[in-house]
Amino acid sequence: MENALLIDSDLSYAKLEAAVFDGANLSYANLTGSTDGHVKNAILDHTIMPDGSIRNN
Repeated sequence: MENALLIDSDLSYAKLEAAVFDGANLSYANLTGSTDGHVKNAILDHTIMPDGSIRNN
């Protein structure tokens, strides 16, 4: 999923251990309860992280 456009995606409780999100846009995505895989250089504006916190970068 490198450079993927995943804006406003609901990935809650997804099993993403092996997923690579290098350069992906995860703005407004919901990752609550998911295993977030390898996130590198991703855009995470207003993203709900696996622990429920909101990430803004």
